[in-house]
Amino acid sequence: MLFIASLFMVVATPTFGQSKKELKDEIIRLKHEIGRLKSENARLKGQKENVDKENKKIATENARLKAETERMRRDSTSMQVSYQLLRDDYKALLAKQQSSGGSSNSGSGSGGANVNDPKGGDKCAQYAGLLQAGHTYTLDYKDERKKGWGIQVYSFSDLCKAKMKATEFRSYFKLHPTYLRVKDVRGKRVYTVVCGMFKTKSQAQTYCTNFRKIAKDKAGKSAFVISHGK
Repeated sequence: MLFIASLFMVVATPTFGQSKKELKDEIIRLKHEIGRLKSENARLKGQKENVDKENKKIATENARLKAETERMRRDSTSMQVSYQLLRDDYKALLAKQQSSGGSSNSGSGSGGANVNDPKGGDKCAQYAGLLQAGHTYTLDYKDERKKGWGIQVYSFSDLCKAKMKATEFRSYFKLHPTYLRVKDVRGKRVYTVVCGMFKTKSQAQTYCTNFRKIAKDKAGKSAFVISHGK
């Protein structure tokens, strides 16, 4: 009987020891797997956070684009209205010029238009020597110190002729103010008639393009954008 019990212990002990080792190995393997799963979970969590950030960026950009589209739609509507008003004003001015047999002067020339010197109260001749080149003036000769962009339509070598044309131009084109701008061209003083004080060059270019489209004479088709800056 004692012999049988001893034999059982000899046979069973290695099997029990082997099972214990396998269990430890399995525990170690499971710990490694848990660690790997935690790392993978952290990586996926980081990816989710990045995706959420990108989604927020996309939502913000979509909102910006929507607002920009709405602004462009409003600007387009405003431009259409401005274009219609500009076209009506220009037709009225052209009709008056044709009925009176007058002629307009090119925006790039310097004088020579068929415009009589004003008589009476306007002391434009007295201001000719006081106005400075590179400056923009209102039609009552006040120095307009704002900076912006305008559309040059006419130019003259005589201030009185420029003033008279500017006054006539203003009576028809009322959407934007009319100015006199002084400059020196090849050593000669030139007085130009300028329409508008636009905040950006882009706005001035848009207006100028519309102006030139409806123009029927050389002056209108030769109009171009200038800077009011000193």
